[in-house]
Amino acid sequence: MTNQGIGAVGYTESINQPTKIRLADGNEVAITDWEWMMLYSVTDVLSGSTDTELYAFNYVESNPVSHSGNIPIAAQRNATLKDCNNTGKGEMPAEEEYITYGLAVEVWQFLANDEGDGESFYSVAAPGLPIPRAANVAIATTRLVLSLEVTQKDFYQGDISWFAHGGGPFMSASGGAAGLLRTYASNGLQSKDSIDRSPVPVHIGGTEKYKAIFSNSDGTPLNWVDEAGNTDDTAIIRFKTQMFGLRKRSAA
Repeated sequence: MTNQGIGAVGYTESINQPTKIRLADGNEVAITDWEWMMLYSVTDVLSGSTDTELYAFNYVESNPVSHSGNIPIAAQRNATLKDCNNTGKGEMPAEEEYITYGLAVEVWQFLANDEGDGESFYSVAAPGLPIPRAANVAIATTRLVLSLEVTQKDFYQGDISWFAHGGGPFMSASGGAAGLLRTYASNGLQSKDSIDRSPVPVHIGGTEKYKAIFSNSDGTPLNWVDEAGNTDDTAIIRFKTQMFGLRKRSAA
């Protein structure tokens, strides 16, 4: 005789699915209707930005994409699914919850096209784009501090190298004289093993305020450079901030 329906504590026997998780503060959250899902949001930063803070997860589809203050109004673009998939504008919807185990930041580079508006302003008509120059990834690492803010408390705070991205194209350097040199970089190895997974997840409850913050604390211009190390006023760096974890959403 077998005992049907009896399994390990916190699991159902039929599908071996976890039914609850205990958080660091001792609270337990039922996860019977949850799924493993990445949430992401991009931020566009034009060379020369003096913004002391730049944000992600502060908009939803059809809203203007988060951007530095020096991007012209005509060049601002409305978000589509490639830019974000969060469903609350800086706030978790009342019927949703999220348990995140960490952040990852993917980095891309574009060329500002002064003759284009909206999406056409972000050109890849230069060697290697949208793969960023190595120096610009390093500049972002040394100048910016990323935090996940949940209800005015900071979590996962550090430079973007701490939030290595585990994907993207394989990259190599192209040699030559300074004028011909083209370097390539990603934020981390092309392996999921490069992503730091927190042993203590962060719970974002329904209606809780949250956002990712890139802090340029000294407020001096965030200048991206060309291969010779000179300021490149046309360079745009796009940060794709990703949260990964368990998401609960309404059954409707």
